[in-house]
Amino acid sequence: MMNNRNWRNRVCCFIAAVVLVSVILANEATAQGPLHGPSGEVILGFGTLEAAVYSPDGQRIATCGSLGAFLWDAETGAFVTWLSGHTDYVYCVAFSPDGTKVLTGSGDTTAKLWNTENGALIRTFEGHTNCVRSVAFSPDGTKVLTGSADETAKLWDAESGAAIRTFEGHLDWVRSVVFSPDGTKVLTGSDDKRAKLWDVETGAVTRTFSGHTDWVESVAFSPDGTKVLTGSDDTTVKLWDAGTGAVIRTFEGHTDWVNSVAFSPDGTKVLTGSDDTTVKLWDAGTGAVIRTFEGHTDWVNSVAFSPDGTKVLTGSDDTMAKLWDVESGADIRTFSGHVDSLGSVAFSPDGTKVLTGSDDATAKLWDVETAEVIRTFSGHTDWVESVAFSPDGTKVLTGSDDKTAKLWDAGTGAVIQTFSGHTSYVISVAFSPEATKVLTGSADTTVKLWDAGTGAEIRTFLGHRGGVTAVAFSPDGTKVLTGSWDKAVKLWDVETGAEIRTFSGYTDYVNSVAFSPDGTKVFTGSQDTTAKLWDAETGAEIRTFLGHRGRVTSVAFSPDGTKVLTGSADGTARIWDISEPLPETTATPTPIPTSTPAPAATPTPGISPGMIQLIERADLNDDGVVDVLDLLIFQSVWKEEVPK
Repeated sequence: MMNNRNWRNRVCCFIAAVVLVSVILANEATAQGPLHGPSGEVILGFGTLEAAVYSPDGQRIATCGSLGAFLWDAETGAFVTWLSGHTDYVYCVAFSPDGTKVLTGSGDTTAKLWNTENGALIRTFEGHTNCVRSVAFSPDGTKVLTGSADETAKLWDAESGAAIRTFEGHLDWVRSVVFSPDGTKVLTGSDDKRAKLWDVETGAVTRTFSGHTDWVESVAFSPDGTKVLTGSDDTTVKLWDAGTGAVIRTFEGHTDWVNSVAFSPDGTKVLTGSDDTTVKLWDAGTGAVIRTFEGHTDWVNSVAFSPDGTKVLTGSDDTMAKLWDVESGADIRTFSGHVDSLGSVAFSPDGTKVLTGSDDATAKLWDVETAEVIRTFSGHTDWVESVAFSPDGTKVLTGSDDKTAKLWDAGTGAVIQTFSGHTSYVISVAFSPEATKVLTGSADTTVKLWDAGTGAEIRTFLGHRGGVTAVAFSPDGTKVLTGSWDKAVKLWDVETGAEIRTFSGYTDYVNSVAFSPDGTKVFTGSQDTTAKLWDAETGAEIRTFLGHRGRVTSVAFSPDGTKVLTGSADGTARIWDISEPLPETTATPTPIPTSTPAPAATPTPGISPGMIQLIERADLNDDGVVDVLDLLIFQSVWKEEVPK
C-alpha cells in the first residue's frame, strides 16, 4: 500500500489539508463577513472539488465535493450558500431547468433536492444501495434521474420523491446519466465499458453503444438529440449516431482518463476534461482540437459550457474550479479556498517561524513576517513525513520515508544527528519537554527513544501490530503516547519502556494523539471519523466526538485545556468545548443564527455537545490561492481567535 506513490500522493494531499487547517485558526471574515453553515459554523473553505455546473441563466455556479454542495455568484465568484445535509462525499450536482432547484448525489446512497434561493432541503431520494455517482433533471423538471454504483439508474418523480422506474442492465457501476433533449430517452455510461440508451416510458434498452476498451465515465446528448458523446478511461472520446448506434468519430489526444464531456449549446463544439490535467475544445464536425486549456494541476473531473457558449467551467482534483474564455482560452477566474500538498507543518515556539516538510525530501524554515525562506534542510532521500521544533526553537527534527530521522541546527541548517534504526518509513517525531530525547514512530510498528545529544538509541517500544502514526511525550516527559494503524492507542513508561495502558475503542487506524496541558487527559483522532477524550490515569473513555465526514487526522488541546481541536480529511477543523460536564442524555447544539429551522436534538449519551466552530477556509490573505503564505501570516494560535 505505502509503495504506491500515486495513492500516497492522494492521501498526502488530504492529510496536508488537515494539518494546515489545524494550524490556521484565525477566524477572518470575508468582505461580506464570516460565512455560516446550518448549525452556526463559521465556513472558512469548501473541501475537495468533484464537479462544477452552471445554472440555466448563467448567474449561479454549483460545486460539490467532500463537504457538500455550494452555490456561487458566477459573475463575482462570491459564495452564496452551502447545501449541507449529506453524510458522505457529494459526487454530482445539477440545476433544475428553471434554476430554482439543485440536485445532488452522494456516497451516502441518496440524492437530495434543494431550494436554490435559501439552500433549504426539499426532498431526499432513497432507494439506491451504493453511492450515487450522477444526477440529472428531465427537460421539464418533473423527473429526476440518478446513476449509482449499485449498477442501476433510477427515475424519480421530482415532486413526490417516489421511484418511478429502475433501469437494470449494466454489469458495473453507472457513472453518468443524462436525459435526451425531448425527455423521452435516457443515456447511461458504465464501468462495463458501454453506454446504453433507454426508453423513459417503458424502461426498455433501445440501443447499446459498444466500442470503448475501458470504463465510460461521462455521456452527453447533442442539443438536437441526434448524437451521443461518450468519454472513457481508454483516453478517447467517441461521437455516435443516436439513431443507428454507429461511431461517427473518435477524438484522440488526451493521455489519461477522460472524466467529463459536453457539447456546446449550438452543438458545433465538444469539450472534454481528463486526468492528464487538461481540458480540450474540439470541432465536432472535423474532430480537430481547437484549443487546450492548461492550468489545473490535477485531474479534471467536470467540464461545462456557459449557457451562451462563450465561457467554459472546469472542476479539478486540485481543489479549484476555473472559468475560461472560449475564444481566447484565457483563465478568467479561479474558485478556490483549499490546500494542496504540504507534508507536515509546525510553528516555532515564539511564533516567528514556520517549518514545512515536503515530498521533495526537504524541510524549509520560513520567516512569518516576510514570508521568505530562511533555510532549506536538505539531506533526506525521500519524503519528509513529519517535522517538529525543539521547545527552545533552536533545533529542528524531521522524519522521512528514507527510514531515518534527522536533528538539525535551526540557525545554520547543519545536520546534528541522524537517527538510523527503523526498517520502514518514519511517520511521526517528537521532542521530549527538555529536548534531551527524541521519539520516532515508524511503519515498522515500533517506537524508538533516542538520545538527542549522542544519537544513540535508548529504547524500543514494542507492542503495536501496525505502523505507528503518532507519538507524543507527556508534559512532564515521563510517559509516551502512541497511536497506530492497529486501531490502538498506547501509554508507555519512558524510564522502563513498559506498556502502562492500551486505549481501545476505535474501528480503524489512529492518526493523531495529544496530552492535555496538565497530562491528565488524552485526546485521539481516528480514521473512523471520530475523536475520543480519555482519562490518562484510568484509561476510561470520557467522551466521543462525532460530526466529521472524513478521517480525523489531527487533534490538539488549547493551552488552557478547556477546548480541543480536530482536523479531518473532510477538509474541516472543529473546535469543541470540553469545560462543561457531559449531559446525561442530550447533546445541545450551538444556536443557529439563520432562518433555517434547527434540527431536533438527538439523545446521544457520551457525545460532546460543545462544538464551537467549523473551520474550513484557508485562504487567509485572499489572493485566490491557498499556500504556505497563508500559514505564514498566522501568528497567534488559540490565544486570541478562539471563542472563550
